[in-house]
Amino acid sequence: MEYQKAIQEVRKGKLKAVYTIFGSEIFLQQEFLQTLLNQFGEADNLDMARIDLTEQSLDAALDEAEMFSFFAEYRLIIVENVQFLNANSSQKLSASEETRLLDYIGNPNEASVIVFVVPVDQVDKRKKITKAFQKQTAFIEVNPLKEPEVARYIKHFVENEQLNITKEAVQELLV
Repeated sequence: MEYQKAIQEVRKGKLKAVYTIFGSEIFLQQEFLQTLLNQFGEADNLDMARIDLTEQSLDAALDEAEMFSFFAEYRLIIVENVQFLNANSSQKLSASEETRLLDYIGNPNEASVIVFVVPVDQVDKRKKITKAFQKQTAFIEVNPLKEPEVARYIKHFVENEQLNITKEAVQELLV
């Protein structure tokens, strides 16, 4: 899914149950997560969990995702440092973890929104689990933008703020 399209859908309130953000552009990752947080309302009403897979297991993240919220309509679970989609990863899933994850993304809890943050530029598209993620989740690439993409991003950003900008002004920003 294209990054700008995903942002627009989130702003319209069209949330997916499972998002996968992959790429090394931290600014775009943070902007997407902030847009999601804004959709969930005030911090007081937010039922959110952050799971770092370098410190906790995937089972902990899936346990959080399968729980229902007592305080809010949705739960937001952000799973950071997901490396098992990368070809050269030291982070490996057991057979039971992989089966449980595939079952979850195939039939997610509609009361939860889970975001897998994969901080690499390339994923191993040959793996069964990667293919499942690409097919069954909102798979959003956030790699460093090239000049035409930056120009398009600036244009969309300005339009979303209900402002106007000329092509010359965009080119001046890029110089």
